[in-house]
Amino acid sequence: VSVNKIVQVALPVRLRRLFDYRAEDIERLPADGARVLVPLQRRKVVGIVCGRRESSPLPLAKLRRVIRVLDDAPLLPKELFRLLNWAARYYHHPIGDVM
Repeated sequence: VSVNKIVQVALPVRLRRLFDYRAEDIERLPADGARVLVPLQRRKVVGIVCGRRESSPLPLAKLRRVIRVLDDAPLLPKELFRLLNWAARYYHHPIGDVM
């Protein structure tokens, strides 16, 4: 996987962490704050991209792929995106629920 082809996604689950997904097969990389459709267990869910990474603690073979990018531009303005990230950390609440 080339540089920055792993995206970190906030999902509406009760875990206080981001999920890594491979994004090399999609036409354009999603912007931070854009929505993506991703697989989670046996279902498909909508999440919000919160960043990119060059590598993941998980082996690449275990990372699942982004199914589709739903937004051409970020859904949230940068200021609101930063505020929601701060609120999730400050209140110890799952980022996916905050977004």
